[in-house]
Amino acid sequence: MSNNLFRIFVLALIPAAMVLAKPAAAQSTDSLTTEASFYRLLESISPSEGEQKWRRTPWIPSIWSGIQLAQERKQPIFLWAMNGDPLGCV
Repeated sequence: MSNNLFRIFVLALIPAAMVLAKPAAAQSTDSLTTEASFYRLLESISPSEGEQKWRRTPWIPSIWSGIQLAQERKQPIFLWAMNGDPLGCV
């Protein structure tokens, strides 16, 4: 008999705990909606200046002019060539 009372007690505690925990969860999501917290989050997920060095690399549309420029500067060439859809959905 006491085993059944324990089960009823535990089953009654679960919804009570959910009701009590709900305001705490609502408060934590409210803090995400302020403008300051938005900009903190944006700054934390945005790439830093050091991670965007590839954007300063000039694109050379002609292979021949790229070869000549690489020979002048004694630098390697990175050639990106592909066939089909960039997402692989051919």
